[in-house]
Amino acid sequence: MLLVVSKKKTLINMKNLLLMIICVLVLIACEDGEHITSVDPVLLGRWVLTEQLVDPGDGSGKFHQVESSKYIEFFADSTYRSNGVICLMSTETSGLETGRYDPKEFLILPDICPVDGGPTWRKIWYAFENDDLILRYTCIEPCLHKYKKVQIEK
Repeated sequence: MLLVVSKKKTLINMKNLLLMIICVLVLIACEDGEHITSVDPVLLGRWVLTEQLVDPGDGSGKFHQVESSKYIEFFADSTYRSNGVICLMSTETSGLETGRYDPKEFLILPDICPVDGGPTWRKIWYAFENDDLILRYTCIEPCLHKYKKVQIEK
């Protein structure tokens, strides 16, 4: 009887030790800034610029269609690329631009900005409105770009 109780305690102690080892391994795996962030799957993929809103300062601004082939493409590793300068509210395309985005803060953070007014000018906030992606730029008045999601042909 004493032998059976002793084996049960040993088995319980081994299970507790194994559980502690697993917990320590999980905690170690999350060190060094490797934090998992959830990315909204709706954001992933390519978006094409279709409209812009530049308010004159009286709140009367409305979205207007634009002729542009500018796009922004988001990847699951919290990076993006674009064929135009994202930190400037421009409809023009140019060389390839890259950067990262923060899905928790809804921010786009370009790697570089040609007209660098400091960290605030390099932040572009994003939101979803219906099926559109809206980028909000640092302006006194509302300055917005509207993008539509497109399928990429492979």
